[in-house]
Amino acid sequence: MGFCYAFNSKHAERSWPWQVHTDNDQFTAAYIHETDSKWSFLFNSFRNTSIVDIYIHSTEEMAGLEQSAQLSWDHSVEKLSFSVKHTYTTADARQLSIRQRRCIFADEVHLETSSIYTYSACMRQCRMRRSRSYCKCVPHFYPKTKGYRQCTVRELQCIAKYAAEITDVTQCSCELGCSHTVYEVEKLTEIDTSKDPATSDSLETEFVSWPMVRYKREVLFGWVDLLVSFGGIAGLFLGFSLLSGVELVYYFTLRACCSVWRDADMLRRERAERLSRPKPPYNLSLVPWWKQPPESQEVQPIKLNVKYVQPPQYSPPPGYTDYLP
Repeated sequence: MGFCYAFNSKHAERSWPWQVHTDNDQFTAAYIHETDSKWSFLFNSFRNTSIVDIYIHSTEEMAGLEQSAQLSWDHSVEKLSFSVKHTYTTADARQLSIRQRRCIFADEVHLETSSIYTYSACMRQCRMRRSRSYCKCVPHFYPKTKGYRQCTVRELQCIAKYAAEITDVTQCSCELGCSHTVYEVEKLTEIDTSKDPATSDSLETEFVSWPMVRYKREVLFGWVDLLVSFGGIAGLFLGFSLLSGVELVYYFTLRACCSVWRDADMLRRERAERLSRPKPPYNLSLVPWWKQPPESQEVQPIKLNVKYVQPPQYSPPPGYTDYLP
């Protein structure tokens, strides 16, 4: 991508090893503060024939191959106005997996090339890993990182050979950050062609309005809400409560274990009786059961064991006649 001129960037280089340090040529970072009277930035270009790509991104991000320029400035525009839309995710979304929420928190994934997670940093690390796997080194324009050796001039031929494979972003499993900002170009002010000259040496970038628009992502219905919802429905229609749930767990766990331990002897006897019974004969014929002749069954007489009890002796009272008149 080459040299970039940026403002409010957290990745600016404070020192340049080939620069002659003098009091008049000290590097100073350009910032736009909220207390400024106008939120805009003006820069000049001394080459009217060159086309400059304008990238608008957050302070933590860096322009890369995964981004597209908002404007290719050909010196026919003198002012660019953009809007800011910020989206953040609440902490209760951490209970979801990265695949479910489709974003990664800044402290959730550790990167080798950055202290915090950003989409551009993840893509940059992915390209560095692919470059190391193909050529055992990384190009010189990547930041110095432990475990990544910079390529020599001879090894740059390997980088050029596998440039398409290294820059293939489809193999990188990177997600957006859970706190990311989107910048949209709202207005382009072109140069008045009636004036002379017809091109401009400067471009002004400014915010359309302030404050910016913020969107919040949060979990509206989680596992706790689902449990409460099912509990309310069960309590309304089935009379189910927390005590009923405890009793249900007790019935299938503690009570079952205690019953097995207490009635172990009886269970062993029943099992022994079941194993000692003769096995019933198996009919292996192919004739359906409704076509088979009825089996002859011997009629066994029913024997009743009745105990004979002699009735008690009856003695009539005195003066009672023992004959009929």
